[in-house]
Amino acid sequence: MGIKKGKTFEEFYGIKKAKEIKKKLRESHKGQIPVWKGIPMLEKRKEWLSDYWINKYKNGYIHPNIGRKISEEQIGKMKNTIRNNGGSKLKGKTFEERFGKEKALEIKKKSSKRLKGKKLHKNAIKGMEIYHTKIKGKNYEEIHGIDKGKKIKDKIKKSFTKDLRKRISERVSKRKGDLSPNWKGGLKEVNCKECGKIILRSDLNIFSRENIFCNKECHNKYQIGKNSYSWKGGISFEPYGLDWTREFRRAIRNRDNQVCMLCGIHREKLSRALDVHHINYNKQDSTIENCISLCNSCHIKTNINRKHWTKFFQDLLHERYNYTYSK
Repeated sequence: MGIKKGKTFEEFYGIKKAKEIKKKLRESHKGQIPVWKGIPMLEKRKEWLSDYWINKYKNGYIHPNIGRKISEEQIGKMKNTIRNNGGSKLKGKTFEERFGKEKALEIKKKSSKRLKGKKLHKNAIKGMEIYHTKIKGKNYEEIHGIDKGKKIKDKIKKSFTKDLRKRISERVSKRKGDLSPNWKGGLKEVNCKECGKIILRSDLNIFSRENIFCNKECHNKYQIGKNSYSWKGGISFEPYGLDWTREFRRAIRNRDNQVCMLCGIHREKLSRALDVHHINYNKQDSTIENCISLCNSCHIKTNINRKHWTKFFQDLLHERYNYTYSK
């Protein structure tokens, strides 16, 4: 017995004899019910087995089936057994269709208890992520094909019966307004910052905004002068330097070929002359390197995000005219 211990039939008897022995064993056990079938395994026994195999694999044990390739004969046998058991018929069917409603509920309950509190394996999460990235933005026809996609849609339509819709609407109605767990007292009365009119607004609206207005007109009226978010201390009212003459402005427009340097519109298509804009927003610095031709609509855009526009126009003039600027 000591010589046989830990060896397979193939290792001990040879491949031919091992096949004969395995066949005889199968025939002898055919139709017999195992002794342990139906008897629940003790928890201590389960723990012992799990510890035993964990330690075995840690110590470098390699299962004999690892790395083996299944032969074509074996694959054929497996397919035949699946066909005989109605595997092809059951493919793509739900638990209810396979086992009936009662048994399906039992199976689902057991699986939910077994998986409760357990985390998914890293490989499973990765696989799900890859699958979702492939599916993203596609419809059922693109994922499963035209025929299967239509079947899935029909199933979804059938599942949304009138009774189900009623149940959903009842649930939603129970969680509306005061009954909702997120209820925080509803809308509150607030005064408009411009006209003082009383208006209703949510807590989130009040919390996220400093000033609240009743309409756009009041908002636009309030955003004039010092209240404007683009207010820079009244820079626009400062006087221009002595170099700011008509001749200088004409020279800038002629340099730029009477074209807006941002949108590319020509002077002939406009009702007024092109504006000359100071790139660094300093009116005293009226030099050729610091000025650019813009139409009125593009000139208005430059009042916001000034750091961006200064860099943008400096890079543009550097490319066109090879002007240099200090950082």
